[in-house]
Amino acid sequence: MIGAKNLRLKRDASSTAWLIDLIWTAAKRLGHSGTFVDQATGVGGDDHMPFMEAGVPSADLIDLDDYPQWHTKDDDLAHVAASSMQTVGDVILAALPDIEKRLAR
Repeated sequence: MIGAKNLRLKRDASSTAWLIDLIWTAAKRLGHSGTFVDQATGVGGDDHMPFMEAGVPSADLIDLDDYPQWHTKDDDLAHVAASSMQTVGDVILAALPDIEKRLAR
């Protein structure tokens, strides 16, 4: 759920807090605070929950506000913004060294 054309990702309260912090810090460092907004949300019951329940640090990156095609017949690549995908990929790559340091502790 990271392909919306006007992507705005909020900090999911059901995700691993330190992981969300590292991702949002990387986003800020790269100048993507307009996409990774510093606002809490509670997605709840999403696909990351089995990982959380198994003790695997997880971050749910999802924009529920700006993708009306979600789970409809129109949920296809015509409605996905490559720029949004690039932004999220860049942020995750930038966060990886800090994530690795955290996991090495």
